[in-house]
Amino acid sequence: MDLSLQGKVAMVTGGSHGLGKQAADSLAREGCKVAICARGQENLDTTVTELKSKGYDIMQYKPMF
Repeated sequence: MDLSLQGKVAMVTGGSHGLGKQAADSLAREGCKVAICARGQENLDTTVTELKSKGYDIMQYKPMF
């Protein structure tokens, strides 16, 4: 499905697992640059590595709280 998202930037919160992870994957597949935010560093690292291995443009951000 072409959603015309090529080159857009998306921020996904709670993106290290579940629905957030699926949203990040779907947005990246459509051509978005995706920034993923999550509280759990280990899950975040795993998700970012997995999505980057698919060739997606992924950034990660872990809030300091």
